[in-house]
Amino acid sequence: MFAGLMGLGCHSNSLLHCEVMEGGRASGTAGSSTRSQAKREELTLGSRFWQECQWGGRGATPDQLECDSPVLDIEIISSLSLDSDTASASSVTSGYESATPVSEQGWDNLVKKYEGVLQDCLQNNHTHTKIESMMLKLQRLQQKAILDDDYDAAERFGKKLEELCRERGALKLGLPSRQPSVALFLERLRQVVHSALQRADCSQCRKDVEQDAGERSESSHGPLHQKDRLIQEKRLIEVEIAELQWRLTDLRDRSRGLEQQIQQEAQQVEAEELEGSVLQGRTVAQLRDMSRTLQDLVTSENRTQITVSPSASLLRLQEQEQALNLSIKEATAKVVMSQRLGSSLRRKVSETETQLLTLHEAKLAAISGNDFSSAKEMKAEMKAVYLERERLDALAKRLHSLSSGSSQELARMKEQRQQFRQELEQREAQHESRLKENTTEYIRLLEDRLQSCGCPGLERIWEADLEACHLFLRGLQLRTPSCSGGDMEDLPTAEVYPPNQPSTKEEEDCAMLTALGGRWCPEANLQNSEFTKKLEEFLFCMEDIHPEDEGSEAADLTERCELISDRLMTLEDELQTAILNRDQAFTHILSLLSKHTYII
Repeated sequence: MFAGLMGLGCHSNSLLHCEVMEGGRASGTAGSSTRSQAKREELTLGSRFWQECQWGGRGATPDQLECDSPVLDIEIISSLSLDSDTASASSVTSGYESATPVSEQGWDNLVKKYEGVLQDCLQNNHTHTKIESMMLKLQRLQQKAILDDDYDAAERFGKKLEELCRERGALKLGLPSRQPSVALFLERLRQVVHSALQRADCSQCRKDVEQDAGERSESSHGPLHQKDRLIQEKRLIEVEIAELQWRLTDLRDRSRGLEQQIQQEAQQVEAEELEGSVLQGRTVAQLRDMSRTLQDLVTSENRTQITVSPSASLLRLQEQEQALNLSIKEATAKVVMSQRLGSSLRRKVSETETQLLTLHEAKLAAISGNDFSSAKEMKAEMKAVYLERERLDALAKRLHSLSSGSSQELARMKEQRQQFRQELEQREAQHESRLKENTTEYIRLLEDRLQSCGCPGLERIWEADLEACHLFLRGLQLRTPSCSGGDMEDLPTAEVYPPNQPSTKEEEDCAMLTALGGRWCPEANLQNSEFTKKLEEFLFCMEDIHPEDEGSEAADLTERCELISDRLMTLEDELQTAILNRDQAFTHILSLLSKHTYII
């Protein structure tokens, strides 16, 4: 590596030595000094220009620098060498004009080199726009399926939306010119053009000084001739010192850049020949236009602020909303199951009332037939049914308490989700507004610069950026009329169509018990039944720390059941007393009262 650096240093020093020597000889004759100085400027500019391209490459190894620099210097010098008459006009301009076909070929090679990156970026942007359109269509179809009670289709659309969301998240979006390789090339090209312009300005300034000194030397007479010659020589030396200082600063900057490149493992190799051939066909005016265009577009604030992907805070909000949606889904399933179990429990309590009425009639029939043993069995069975009813009532109260707590928790989570959605919609609107504003301003800048660019390679990059910006705006227009999640909650619920084949109560009970792991049929005995066991297990697993909040309807129903139960027990005792006293009329009256109480 050091050998390559020393080789470049020696080559540069030799050229500088030639400049100083020829500058000394220039004090003899003004005409020969001007021609030799012009030729020397061409050689120096060619070598510096090639070193700028060569040292600017990130992936160039020391061996390549040592082996390729002599051959490439010869190519640059030969392409920049001119006749003395042409050199007196402009060394930089004539050197570039002599290689116009090579320049066009260089731009073609550059376009081919970065075409893959540009196409991949544009393809990602196209895919993102298509996915956005498909997601909006699926959301509308899902909403229609929900209104039509076609929940299977809604579930399928939801899964497809999740797949598209994951696919959209895997895309890498952005402007083609901000891709790492393209952005690195644009920055290096801007620096090289800027350096070439600085050298051209320095050369022009030095030529003006020499011309002014030559005119003064021709007009000088007598003893002032020696003094003017010394002043001229001093000015030339000052110009050389300023140039050498600029070169020293430039070389130090490059040295630091090389040290950073050596520490990096991933380096990108740029073709120095292509960069040299690209700039060889450009005049100073064209270089100035190219530098101004690159400066305006690469350093544009609107360009740097165009980010299609949501920010980190927006992503965190989306993740929190997704987690909250899962919790709401689980809580909703728990509340629905509790409500269905409560409805089933109320039906079972009603069935116990019917069973008690049947047993009571059977007992009365046994008593009227003096079959007291059967009446005793009926009474014992009635007590067992009473106990089962009390047990079911306790389960209903417990279930109501759990359902009330779950409903409150569900309402709290829905309110929290609404707050998340409002904040998320607000931030998304701000993000889309900033994206639209920056994209619109950048489009205006691109359209203005594309009209006066005149560089095919850069035009291809800016056209790719322009197409990407239009895709971004199209995506924003697609998202504008879309329905948000909050709108789906506001959909009318009164016009929901009933299902075609409603399930019966027995089928609902069977489905519910199947989910709990048991089976039940309407004719089954409730005492120690599989239904009550599974229900107790479910309530025990479901129980959590919830506040005791009894509903008014359930409390009234429970109180009425207790009053009826106490009344029945009182009538049973009075009936037994009347039977023992053989009071048939009173027995008949009590039977009627008991039957009337059961009916109530």
